[in-house]
Amino acid sequence: MRKMLIVFAVIAVCSVSAGARAADITYPGYGLQVDPFGWDPNPINLLPGTTANPGLSGNTVTVNSGVIGGAVFGGVSAGSDDVTNNRVVINGGTVGLNIFGGWSELGSASHNTVTINGGTVTFDVIGGMGGPSGDATHNTVTISGSPTFGATTKLLGGNFGADNFTGNILKIQSGDIVVKGAENFEFINFYLPSSIKDGGEMLIVTDPVDLENVNIKITGVAWDSSIESGDVVTLITNVASGDFLASPDISGPVETTGGTWKFSADGGVLTATFVKHSEVFFAKGELAELIKTAEDAIAALKDTSKYKADPSKYDGAISDLQEAIDAANEALNDPEADEVKVKTAITALKDALADFAKAIKGSGGGCDAGVGLFALLALAVPFILKKRR
Repeated sequence: MRKMLIVFAVIAVCSVSAGARAADITYPGYGLQVDPFGWDPNPINLLPGTTANPGLSGNTVTVNSGVIGGAVFGGVSAGSDDVTNNRVVINGGTVGLNIFGGWSELGSASHNTVTINGGTVTFDVIGGMGGPSGDATHNTVTISGSPTFGATTKLLGGNFGADNFTGNILKIQSGDIVVKGAENFEFINFYLPSSIKDGGEMLIVTDPVDLENVNIKITGVAWDSSIESGDVVTLITNVASGDFLASPDISGPVETTGGTWKFSADGGVLTATFVKHSEVFFAKGELAELIKTAEDAIAALKDTSKYKADPSKYDGAISDLQEAIDAANEALNDPEADEVKVKTAITALKDALADFAKAIKGSGGGCDAGVGLFALLALAVPFILKKRR
């Protein structure tokens, strides 16, 4: 019996220790800490775990509002432990110092992500900071929404470390992003929102960006974009030199998931001239029409006398179709959705619309369900008939 209790005790201790090393925290609501490096005795930093026992890996740290006077860490080690697979999301609020996806003072900081959707960032955004014998690789920094950056803010894929370049990705998903610089990214991917038009600018930098051995790609264009053939978009306003990219070849048009573009680095400015849209763009257009049809079908049903007499009879059908609409919207608004994901969402929503029509008929909708509803379902027929296309 005593041996059994000892085993249970060991299991319990291990479980607590493991739990303390990974966390999902949100600010406001989670207490600020003293930094683990002993630089400042004041509790002004946001980090998973505690100063004495900070989370190393697998953490998610979200900031929605409020003011954080210090730094934000997705994961942190004041020793030689590797810090990996952490995620920081800034939706709002103000961060007074740097934002780190992960930081290891002596080890590696890799496979961490930082996503800035809004708020104010005063200093640098760093995917991973490694130690002198470690690496800071395969980290991702994503900028979307309308955040505000300080006059000295730099976007860094990796910092310090023996290798702070390999596999690091910068994703720019909004226009008119103004920062001091962008460094240590092997890949820079652009997603053009609908607000970007001919002559628009994506990444506006004060210091020239060194793009030697960097891979540039336009990964997508918003489904409701008005970009037309011949339109020119400035991807980076200030680059260090001319023919330097690892990819694409800037001598001719390049086909990407975001369409076909011709790139140029003349005059220290990286631009892309639009040639034609990709299949993903057209598939998203079809999906958007189908979503509108499904939403209108639900609205039409709710306007009928039979629904108003007994709404509960139709709750299941509406819930199932709404679930499919939500999944379709996720694919529609995913900057990185490929053709397979979008077409899968189209097929699923066509199936859901067909099931919705059957469920309404089976619930006694009949002609009394309303002319508007059946007219809308008739509009969906062409989509449903093409479901195997």
